[in-house]
Parts: sequence; structure tokens; C-alpha cells
Amino acid sequence: MHVRFSGSVKRLPAVGVSSACARGFKAACVLAAGLWSLLLASCAGEAAPTPTPTPVPIGASEAIARAAAIMGQASSFRFALTHPVGETNLVGGLVLDEARGAFVSPDSLAISADTSMGRLFVEVEAVAIGDDAWVTNPLTGEWVDTSAGDSLFAFFDPSSLVANILGLVRDIEYASVPVAGGAVVLNAAISAYALSDLVGEVVDTNDLELEIRLDADTFALKRVRISGQIQEADGPDAVRVIEITDLNSEIVIEPPT
Repeated sequence: MHVRFSGSVKRLPAVGVSSACARGFKAACVLAAGLWSLLLASCAGEAAPTPTPTPVPIGASEAIARAAAIMGQASSFRFALTHPVGETNLVGGLVLDEARGAFVSPDSLAISADTSMGRLFVEVEAVAIGDDAWVTNPLTGEWVDTSAGDSLFAFFDPSSLVANILGLVRDIEYASVPVAGGAVVLNAAISAYALSDLVGEVVDTNDLELEIRLDADTFALKRVRISGQIQEADGPDAVRVIEITDLNSEIVIEPPT
């Protein structure tokens, strides 16, 4: 499957553009994913029967360690970051609402982000392939060739970053229903400080609640739900969801034309 972008490309100074968007791209790639919250339904005033937990073959900490190892060795994947509650503030006054993209090892990345600046909606796209990088100008939508300057992603390896974050989670335990819908479901905690490379300035004294969903057969990361205040502007009920799909699938990232 190809990821292709179209539109004119200009080689222009991109210092302002890259500084305004780099944090958003890091936030979008992170992380990766796998977290899921299972709620038991009730109807007609009758409580739903308690399901019998499906046994899991390994400990909760080992399951997370396997997920981290898989992400660290991933050859490719697609990702999405959404905000069921709240948003992520980026540098330059941009606010990130949603981001999606693809990563191909070792150094190809494509991202499309829905952002806003005040009342202005801004869609930002970026592509990095090796030492070459392009980003759309938030004001005109035209592609800017930033290869001659600092690459937005020269410092950033999404698969390693996600693996490292998984390595920082603690208080890991299986959910009350540990296997559901073909996924292993775990609960964990992580310090907001651990996400500072993704979203910039954080309230580093806060702990966040995680719901992590792993593939039931391979323990690959599928979805992560992050609940709690990460940034100063967040409310206490802020929720971010990161999803990982098409792990190790055939993905081709091409430069914009």
C-alpha cells in the first residue's frame, strides 16, 4: 500500500513551519498503541452476568515487555492519535485535534495532522524519507522542501519511541476481563513526564492511567488509552487514544509531487 502526496513543492525557508509542527508530529507518532476499555452493560434494571475470565498464558509485565520488543523491531505500521476528551497544545500556538500517518523502517515517515490556531482550522502534512523532508505551509498548504535544513524527523524513530514508553509503564495488571475481542487488555500507570518528548511541556508530577490492548496471539500493541492531565491546559478528564494498525505490512512512502 502506497502513501502518496500531491501538490506543488517549493524550497523555502521553513524554520517557522518546522518549529510550529515538530511537536505535533512527535505526538502523532508516538506512542503507539494499544489500549482498550471494556465496560459491562446493564439493561432493564438487571445486572449483566459476570463473564468468566479467559486465562492468559504469561504475566502482565511480560506481556508489556513483549509488546515493547515487537514495536522496537517493527518494519512498518500505521498510527492514529485522537482526543475523545481534550486536545494537545503544540508549539507556535497550534492545537492538535487528530493525527494519522505511517512509518517505514528505518527512516520514512508520513503524517497528516488536523490542527487549529484560534478559530482557524489548519491541516498540516509532512513526509520524511531518509535525509529528505517536506512539510506543508500551514497558511498556504503548499509543500516546503526542508531537506537543506534540519529534518523534522532526524531525531525521531517512532518504533523505538513507542517501545521506550512501554518500558516506562508500571503497576501493570490484567483487566478484570483480560481477554476480549481478540485482544489482551491490561491496566497500567505512567508518569506524565515520560511523555514530555511527545507533547512538550507537561505537568510532570501527574500520573496517568493507561488501558492497553495487545493482540491476543502475538502480544503486539494495538491500542492505548491515556487518561489524565498531561499538559497544563488539560482538564483532569483528558483522554488521548493511540491506535496501531498494519504492523509489519507492505507500506510505501513516497515524496510529494
